[in-house]
Amino acid sequence: MHIYRRRHSVATTLLALAISMSGCSMLPSVDNSIASGHKALSDGHLDRAEQHFQQAIGDAEKAGKKTAQVAIAKVGLADTYVEEEIYDDAETLYEDALEIDSETAGKTSEMAYHGLGKLNLKRQTYALSEKYLQKALKIQKDLGETDTVETAKILTDLGDLYQLKGKSTLAKQNFEEALSILEDLDTKEYKLQTKLMETLANIAADDQDMDVAQDYKKRITQLQLDHAKNVMSVLPWVNSKKANDTDDSQEAQSEDESEKQAADGQQTTETNSQQAETDK
Repeated sequence: MHIYRRRHSVATTLLALAISMSGCSMLPSVDNSIASGHKALSDGHLDRAEQHFQQAIGDAEKAGKKTAQVAIAKVGLADTYVEEEIYDDAETLYEDALEIDSETAGKTSEMAYHGLGKLNLKRQTYALSEKYLQKALKIQKDLGETDTVETAKILTDLGDLYQLKGKSTLAKQNFEEALSILEDLDTKEYKLQTKLMETLANIAADDQDMDVAQDYKKRITQLQLDHAKNVMSVLPWVNSKKANDTDDSQEAQSEDESEKQAADGQQTTETNSQQAETDK
């Protein structure tokens, strides 16, 4: 079994040895390992992401070297290597995934081409970056998935590429299309939407279109407020505090009613006593 290792990583080497020595098939765990890898990658825990994807590759390859799970896990590991700037290993993994997925040219190929586009963008090999990003975008269109978060991310990377190449009009078009997709989806891609609005505001300011720039800044402020509300609404201590505040309010109201009833009772007793004295 071929194991991809991060250079100079003792922990990963040990993990690779453990995988190669394992004699049991853990295919049901592959999807879980891939999901855990993506979660760790999203959270910035690169070593942990690498370990999960390594585990997924090792387990999946026991069922065959060219399965869909192997390809997906290799793309995930390659994405991790790009973040770690291990570009040569990442490129090999993307190419392996493309070879596996070559017959279907499906989502795995799209992710691999997108990854190669980002990799070459970081390498500043812009012609290759554009070639791969356009291939990824074509697959999305062929699959009928033009209005997705993934499409918005490809368009954003294309916008970054065109901006670096000094093609401001093309960059602006891609950024605007990406933002429009995200807003139509009403997605929670807060960071990406903020980045797009900030970039478009800067482009408008450079073009001396201050009204448009100001409009984007207002939209950013509103987006930040909406995001803060969403975060606050799901925090356990906030919900707990709301519940406690409600309980305290109800308890205070109950105490007030009890005190009022006691006062009314005392007044009734005094009135009856006075009436009794009068009757005498």
